Amino acid sequence: MKKGNKKHHIDVPVDVYSLEKHLYSLMFSGLYVSNVDIRNIMKKMGYEAALDARENLFELLFSEAAKEGRKKEAYGYLGDLVESRMKRYKTYEKLYPKAANATHVWLTKSQRTLDRIHSEMEQMDA
Repeated sequence: MKKGNKKHHIDVPVDVYSLEKHLYSLMFSGLYVSNVDIRNIMKKMGYEAALDARENLFELLFSEAAKEGRKKEAYGYLGDLVESRMKRYKTYEKLYPKAANATHVWLTKSQRTLDRIHSEMEQMDA
């Protein structure tokens, strides 16, 4: 699935690949997901991994979750991360009213990202 000169090559389903690219673009997602964020999700799910590039960790997270039938759980933790960032943005709006134009854009994009995550989870039930 992946192209490029990656040290580790892990094939991931198209839905995961598409979401990964969406999350890594601030222009689309409205938030920054770091390698530490992904590793923390992995720890919550009981997966061990050395700190690595976020792309490698993301793919490892979803490949392990898919093997164990836990992809929906991984999506849930990702949704929790987005929701926590949205709460932070709402706090920023209250504390810094003059920055409301920027934070509103972040919130709108983050909400779309959360909706997309929920849509992926719903498709798993179908």
